[in-house]
Amino acid sequence: MNKYSFIIAFFLTLLPQAGFSNSLTVGGVPVKFANWQPSKIDYKYSNFVPDKNRITEYRSSGFSQVDLLEKRSLEFLSDGKIEETVVRARYFLNSSGIETNGNERIWIDSYYQNVSILSAHTLTSSGDSFEVDPAIIQISSDSDPNIFSDNFLVSIPYPKLSPESISLLIYKIEHDVTNMPLPWSTIYYPKRFSYLENFILSMSWENADVKPEWKTDYEKLICSDLQKGIVCSAKTNSAHPDDPDIGNYRNILPQIVVAKKASWENIKNEMSAIMDGALTGDSSILKFTQELTNNTKTELEKLEKIHEFVTREIRYVGIEHGRGGIVPRLTTKTFERRFGDCKDKVALFNEMARMAGLDAYPVLATTQRKNLSKFMLPAHIYFNHVISCVKTKTGAERCFDLTDPFTDSTQLPYYMHGTVGLQLGSGGESQPIQFPTLKYTWSVQFEMNNQLLQDGSLVETFDRSYMNHYGSFFRGKLAHKTNEEKSIWFSDGYKGVMGKTENVKFDATGLDTISGPVIIHSKTKYDNTFKPDNFDQFSEFEYWLRDMMRQFKTNNQQNIYHFDGLSYVSKIKYTLPEGFSVDNVGSSYNYKYEFGGLTRHYVKSEKEVSVITEVKIPRVEVDVEKLEVFNQFLEFIAKENKIRFSVK
Repeated sequence: MNKYSFIIAFFLTLLPQAGFSNSLTVGGVPVKFANWQPSKIDYKYSNFVPDKNRITEYRSSGFSQVDLLEKRSLEFLSDGKIEETVVRARYFLNSSGIETNGNERIWIDSYYQNVSILSAHTLTSSGDSFEVDPAIIQISSDSDPNIFSDNFLVSIPYPKLSPESISLLIYKIEHDVTNMPLPWSTIYYPKRFSYLENFILSMSWENADVKPEWKTDYEKLICSDLQKGIVCSAKTNSAHPDDPDIGNYRNILPQIVVAKKASWENIKNEMSAIMDGALTGDSSILKFTQELTNNTKTELEKLEKIHEFVTREIRYVGIEHGRGGIVPRLTTKTFERRFGDCKDKVALFNEMARMAGLDAYPVLATTQRKNLSKFMLPAHIYFNHVISCVKTKTGAERCFDLTDPFTDSTQLPYYMHGTVGLQLGSGGESQPIQFPTLKYTWSVQFEMNNQLLQDGSLVETFDRSYMNHYGSFFRGKLAHKTNEEKSIWFSDGYKGVMGKTENVKFDATGLDTISGPVIIHSKTKYDNTFKPDNFDQFSEFEYWLRDMMRQFKTNNQQNIYHFDGLSYVSKIKYTLPEGFSVDNVGSSYNYKYEFGGLTRHYVKSEKEVSVITEVKIPRVEVDVEKLEVFNQFLEFIAKENKIRFSVK
């Protein structure tokens, strides 16, 4: 008999104690959306504890805790509402697991949801059961200072946890989705980076009209049909192997998506109507737009003016109370307040752009999901963002993120390359699309002039130009730093590569613009670089290239590594002191490998040597069996870039 069959059998018949239901509190004030409602359930430690062989496996794998059970039951009611009951049981192997996971968390959207905690206990091997004290359950709001929402975190601390004890939580969420602007949907992950012994999802519906759709890409999830429902389960799941450079879990972990019936065309049309509903045609916005674009001559100049105003003058603030998580504010409100979230900014931009004669339209987007195969059902749950696109008179399309004040209107920011979107408005695709990527996301051009002096010292003048998305990255990184903080940041970066910061002077250009490269200029002097009385040759590594190659190496061992592509070009010039001239220079070469190439050539005159180096590594997904080869390729470039020339 299944160890968890008792909890499955009782799952839909949990009986709260008569007359005992208390609201949880925030600051001593009861809230309507969270209740303590303990139920009579006959649970025992023996019903959950794994057998000795399983515990031995856990210990040998180094686990500090294991999730024994996650069971979710969804009931779709005839009035359109949804009731979800959840059971979670966790086994603790040592004090480390207790320290890191001894509290349970439940996220609640208080506008659409109510939660009732039916059971929260610690179960011990001696047969004792210790109930959580509801007075110390904490409810806290979203901690992001720029997000104003109805999301609350319910934190539950389990008492008297010790190794071999089990935490048990049972709660019920009522989803009032009848007032949601878009059809309800959710995603569950039956396999994770941590161990989950049993995952169970049951769904029932009162009639065919409220029957949901569902789909999974997890081959171990076994589903059985009921008369008006379905039960899916996966047992003894191993943890998905984790790695440091794994990217977002949503692109990797198997999932099951559940959604109310819809089509992509439905979602597109409904969200288009929602976005258009924010447009007002306000005369003050029209007047401002005309003044802003008055001196422009082309549509691209108009686009750039409006884009820069919305990205830089309308600051990002997420007002997501109630339906505001999906429905934008009226453009007059955003224009007046001078702040808004992504959809507010898109609505304002699109209104201004259309007033200026541009063909602008919104696009549902995601900042995290890049695996198009995971979009298994039409559902808005995949998307967490809205961007804007403009189709020019030449037919070209420009898409951009109006919450990013560091990237210009010609492109999406680097973190959205390859993500998925759904174009809104008339025309365009009615299916999710993948945004384009660049062959070389990261592009740098370095120019260094080294003046060798008679006393054996070297004066280095160095311009590091970070192009395109590298420039955007640095603008964002340094935007909120003071001049002193920037100087420290430049100094630390230089020291990390060259090992010194004494007498190095820095300045930078391009930090305050929205386009163009960021150029970091430095000048310093190195003493005792060579011996003037015995100076017949000179050699050194190209240290910045070596450092960059090692930074891009991956520590992944069990997962694909997504490399975004690098274009590196450097020109290093050496000018000799009086009395010396260039003799021979190092060999030129052109190495080509599976993942990219390294080229170098020398240009010499009597007094000068210039060394031009190029590294081109296109965007690539490195398969697991190629990870070591890729790292070896980068290390080869790091080691084989020594500059050499002889002197006479």
